[in-house]
Amino acid sequence: MASLDGIRVLWVDDAPEGLVSIVARVRSLGAEVVLVRTNDEALEALAAGPFDVVVSDIHRPGEEPGTELGLRMWASGFRAPVVHFVASVEPDQPPPVGSVGVTSDEARLLELIHRAGGRRPA
Repeated sequence: MASLDGIRVLWVDDAPEGLVSIVARVRSLGAEVVLVRTNDEALEALAAGPFDVVVSDIHRPGEEPGTELGLRMWASGFRAPVVHFVASVEPDQPPPVGSVGVTSDEARLLELIHRAGGRRPA
């Protein structure tokens, strides 16, 4: 796997305790990872500092879904690419607006972070 050195990742998930191993893997490849639980927290983090890529879940019981994050980011002027990391992918499900990929596979997630993180947002 290619290095993720210097890539700043904002990770949005309502249950980050389930991400311990994959977040550790992303960090071990050199990325800086900031974890938040909601879209509102994500927008606050984006306003505080630049991120190269945003990783988000989609389903959040009782919260605004991750599918809305890309729309809210664009409306707020944030252009970082969004990768959706989910428990399962429906074969005919189109990616959410603003998403550069949807995956449930950790290897594919790392590839998407690497590829998306190479495009530095303005």
